[in-house]
Amino acid sequence: MTILATWRFDDLAACYNSSRMTAKQIIKEIAALPPEEQEEVVRFAYNLDAERQLTGRELSALGGRMAASTDPVQKMILREEITRGFYGGKPHA
Repeated sequence: MTILATWRFDDLAACYNSSRMTAKQIIKEIAALPPEEQEEVVRFAYNLDAERQLTGRELSALGGRMAASTDPVQKMILREEITRGFYGGKPHA
């Protein structure tokens, strides 16, 4: 039996609530990590960002950039970013 299995739920909840960190504290901890561990954090954050849906404001800003662009490659990249941002990590029809 592991130590975790012997803990009560209340003990785990108290531990979680007392160990909550602010974003600033997390960033400070990440900055103190060795480079290879920072690389893991960056990869995680990149994947997390790639899977989330964008807000209406973010989508509107991308749409404005796409409309203002005269570069067809830039327009294609922005269109793909808008599509990904609209659907998030979910497959779309």
